[in-house]
Amino acid sequence: MQFTKQAILDADIDILSPREKTYLLNKYFPGTLPEWKATLRSSWKEVQEDRLWRAYQGDYTYGDFGGEYRYAIKHLKFLAERIGKTEPPSRSKGVRVTDFTKWVMSLYLGQPKPSSLVRGKHIERSVARLAKPSEHSEWELIYRDSLECVPTPVKISSLTLNGESLWGAPDLVYRNRDTGELLIVERKASDKSIPVDGWPNLRSQLWAYSHIDDFIDAPAITLIGEIWDLVDGQLTRRAVLRWSQADKEFDAENMELFSLYGGVRHTTIE
Repeated sequence: MQFTKQAILDADIDILSPREKTYLLNKYFPGTLPEWKATLRSSWKEVQEDRLWRAYQGDYTYGDFGGEYRYAIKHLKFLAERIGKTEPPSRSKGVRVTDFTKWVMSLYLGQPKPSSLVRGKHIERSVARLAKPSEHSEWELIYRDSLECVPTPVKISSLTLNGESLWGAPDLVYRNRDTGELLIVERKASDKSIPVDGWPNLRSQLWAYSHIDDFIDAPAITLIGEIWDLVDGQLTRRAVLRWSQADKEFDAENMELFSLYGGVRHTTIE
């Protein structure tokens, strides 16, 4: 292969990243980069969009993962039962999905550092503001929480706490234009190693969202966790995690946690 401007530009994205192409063009062909910037940016976006939707549909592994999370459902149940014996009966628990998932996280992390919470919220709001929802010809975006203002919560009548229905606000929900299948996407910020099975609170959050009233008639629901962080000062999608609402083990584990929270699931809703 000849070492030319066009050869650099045409190199497969898996061989030369946009950053590497920019470096080579700047170094060996100074003054010629501006005309190629739009092309480099466009080609990289197309590759990323393709990988993302393949990951959504289970055809691509997006990200680097560690082993399974260090706390299994058995240990979480033990912690929840122990806490339940010591916490005062008057302690109130909220009916937002995030109230439930914060409780799940508290079982194994206790109270997170305020600085970590602030950093995580900053990144998640930045993602919501700057990372526009991906587009695909076969899917339409039907719900979005911008995180910039109070969202419009949606009702979850089949999951109740003390007789009250849960309410939630997913980050993104897509519907397949032909089949009606849904994709529920929750975006999280983390600079930690990513477990191959995700974190318990993320799984519980997506599980609860899959029960939203408006989604009852969906023929299938896929649950997506996107993990983001600041890498070299840039917002970066680090990984995509995927579950199916129809997974019986996934459902049973999260239902056990919800029961320990004090919740009840109803087979029919009014």
